[in-house]
Amino acid sequence: MIKFTLIALCIFSHSNAFAAKTTFLLIRHGETNWNAEKRWQGQADIPLNKKGRTQAKRVAKELFSEHPDLAAIYSSDLSRALDTSKETARLFNLLS
Repeated sequence: MIKFTLIALCIFSHSNAFAAKTTFLLIRHGETNWNAEKRWQGQADIPLNKKGRTQAKRVAKELFSEHPDLAAIYSSDLSRALDTSKETARLFNLLS
């Protein structure tokens, strides 16, 4: 179980082609300066701040530990979501 307040725009799917079930994990992007200021972001492409990059690395390690068979990562094209998902993709060798 992921124990972060950092829950997200990245959808992580893990499945086995022969398995009877697929599990989807929803992970929120790491913090941005606008999050810290409690500003609405919507589709504005605001990057992760230092804390957000640290959060992205932490959630990636947690996913690697708890879901070693993760098979795919789907993300919004906004940089905060992409940068968060790339941390996990690196650990799972899923970068294209």
